[in-house]
Amino acid sequence: MQKTEMTLGGIYIPPSVREKEEKLAKTKTELYPSESRRRRGRQLKLWDDINCITELLCRNLQLLQFNAHEIYETIRRGHKFSGARSHHVAVGVYPTGALFNHECHPAVARYFCGKKIVLRAIRPLVPGEAVAENYGPHFLMKGRQERQRALACRYWFSCRCIACTEDWPNLKHMKAEKIFYIRCPNEACVYKFKGNVKNYPKICPGCSCSIRKEEMMSRSEQVEQCVQKYELGAKFMEEGKQFEAITCICNGVDNFSKCGALPHCKTHIAQEALRSCFAASGNVHLAPIADK
Repeated sequence: MQKTEMTLGGIYIPPSVREKEEKLAKTKTELYPSESRRRRGRQLKLWDDINCITELLCRNLQLLQFNAHEIYETIRRGHKFSGARSHHVAVGVYPTGALFNHECHPAVARYFCGKKIVLRAIRPLVPGEAVAENYGPHFLMKGRQERQRALACRYWFSCRCIACTEDWPNLKHMKAEKIFYIRCPNEACVYKFKGNVKNYPKICPGCSCSIRKEEMMSRSEQVEQCVQKYELGAKFMEEGKQFEAITCICNGVDNFSKCGALPHCKTHIAQEALRSCFAASGNVHLAPIADK
């Protein structure tokens, strides 16, 4: 009588059949990894995927914190400038735009055309000068201490721009003080004098060049002429003449850089007007006018 063996399932299997099954299982083991090995492989791949995703999240969080730009459009009702306001609609990462450093008195205005970011100068720049953008805290609206705290918390640096080192007054204080400055006749000198004063020193404290009262008075008059250009530009804006306003204000700002020195209330207001004029060429949403 043939010997038989019983499996755990209670089924009798002849030895010849068992041998075939063992041979088949051995063949499968050689051809394919075991279930435990496959499980370990899946776990290792899962950890690799988790690490990759974690690295991507950290990188993008850092990009958003330090390099993201708020994308906005101008909302206006009827008039091109009066009553217009900016409205933030998204956040974007622009690798080239992120290369610009911050100053509390920026050299450029930023606006958007479609998905493209556009940066345009709002004051004269000399070759080799750093072109600075603004990351949010502007000296016209916030004092130095508040700006420094905001920049340190968000961007982890302490600003050393001229508005911070000289502690420029904000717009409210400039309007109250009504003081303006004129440049030293020596273009290489950064020393500045108060305008429209009775007596000027005979020698510049900054570069020791000679100072003539007639020349300084002439520079004060030139500053007043620049202010007239700003006022004419504002009139063009009231009439909705965007490009005429840009030409007029740019001409005044360029001339001021040759005779005057910052901070200067009317010049800073003119630069902000330029920002509005430039933004009118970007993304604009025409809001419906409510019926009266």
